[in-house]
Amino acid sequence: MDSVDELDRITDAKVLLRVLPGIAADTHPALATGDTGQKFGLGEGELRRALDVLGGRPDLELVGLHCHIGSQIRHVATYEQAARRMVGLIARLGRPVRELDLGGGFGVAYTSAEAEFDLVGYAERVKRAVRYECGVHRVPEPQLVVEPGRAIVAKAGVTLYRVTSVKHPFVAVDGGMSDNARPALYGARYQPRLLRTGPTARMVLVGRHCEAGDVIAEVDLPRDVHPGDVVAVPVTGAYHHSRASNYNQVCRPALVGVRDGTTRVLVRAETEEDLLRRDVG
Repeated sequence: MDSVDELDRITDAKVLLRVLPGIAADTHPALATGDTGQKFGLGEGELRRALDVLGGRPDLELVGLHCHIGSQIRHVATYEQAARRMVGLIARLGRPVRELDLGGGFGVAYTSAEAEFDLVGYAERVKRAVRYECGVHRVPEPQLVVEPGRAIVAKAGVTLYRVTSVKHPFVAVDGGMSDNARPALYGARYQPRLLRTGPTARMVLVGRHCEAGDVIAEVDLPRDVHPGDVVAVPVTGAYHHSRASNYNQVCRPALVGVRDGTTRVLVRAETEEDLLRRDVG
């Protein structure tokens, strides 16, 4: 639960209370969700009020506490700090917690210049931190839960665009903000590539929308790139199709599964008829 009010809207449920651990995560400010002053989670005072409400609701079972400090977190030490603070909070509450959910947000390498997240180091160091803090505070060690999220699916997706026009250094494609808002929202970086080789030059890959901010990436592409070429953008399995919209009344693209050389349409492309069907005016 994210707020005390939500407890009034549920019955007969198992409850995890989301807490703000006060961690300024090492990520873009738009992706940091664990520091104070956020719309997410409960401060310690709110948490105590929520526990009082639960005490009078026998139909609601407190399973444990939850936190999520943000997305694209690259340093294990940030998670260690969150784990230590959560155990300290459990100790101050003076009641055992069966489950401690530390959320997810493990950083994913979108370009070759980015390092992979140290998942093995995370598992070892966070478990060790929780065990140590529980010993120091003399509280029972809770069951740890994590939510890998994009770390599981990001690399499973590749987006294909068709080049529609070239005006050096700009290369425009038949998609953009409507199917991937991340570059415009918080400067997400990708490493697109053309599906052929040749001498390259620095290009600006832009979308089809009437926004100067509709930029997919600055990248080296073959100098002779031309309309009809196909550009592949790797690592788009997360927060891409799921965030696609009809921005500028553009239809969302299809989602195609590929396995062992065989393709299958999983979600069909939208049509203009799909958009017009909603118009009842």
